[in-house]
Amino acid sequence: MIPIKNFLTSTQTVKTTTQIFQNFFSSQIKSKENSKKQNEDIPIKPYFDKVLILKEQTINKTDSGIYIPDSIIKKVDRGKVVAVGEGRVNSKGIRGTLSVKKGDIVMLPHYGGDSIIYKGIEYLLFPETDLLGIFEK
Repeated sequence: MIPIKNFLTSTQTVKTTTQIFQNFFSSQIKSKENSKKQNEDIPIKPYFDKVLILKEQTINKTDSGIYIPDSIIKKVDRGKVVAVGEGRVNSKGIRGTLSVKKGDIVMLPHYGGDSIIYKGIEYLLFPETDLLGIFEK
């Protein structure tokens, strides 16, 4: 006979495993929420026609968990606009308006932009004219 003290039922094992996963994923979700709050409250205001962008990470894993090599992925560089400048002043002294606004998802060139690291998060600073387009929702 198996001693009852050392025997662990399958339902107890499932509960324990479920609790472990819930604790792990809830901490992951909280860290993502904190990083979102940091992104929204960034105290950097770009000058003139500059746009501050948080570049999106490329997903190289399918829904079923298979990793895709970088050589196969056709990368589209895109990012979320976090802050925008007030616009460039022309020769007549009139300030122009920008086409992008905070929260827009924009297409980025493969090269260029100035890298800014704030609280461990990398942002890119581009002139508005270097952006390739805006993704419509």
